[in-house]
Amino acid sequence: MADLSGTMIEAHGWVEVATGEQIALPDDTIQRIVYALTTLGITPVIEHINITAVFDAKGNHLWPPK
Repeated sequence: MADLSGTMIEAHGWVEVATGEQIALPDDTIQRIVYALTTLGITPVIEHINITAVFDAKGNHLWPPK
C-alpha cells in the first residue's frame, strides 16, 4: 500500500456562468472569486458579470447570497 500521508488532494468547487457551463476550480480560488463578486456587488459593474452561482467542493452555495 502506498504512503499517501504527505499527499494533499485538492478540493474543487465550481462556478456557473450564464450559458449554464460549470467551471471547476480549487476551493482557494473559489473563495477569492466569492470575495471579488461580493466587492463588485456594491457597484453597478455586477450587472455585467456573467457568473450566476458559485459552489464550494462540498456543494455549498456561496454566491449570490440568498
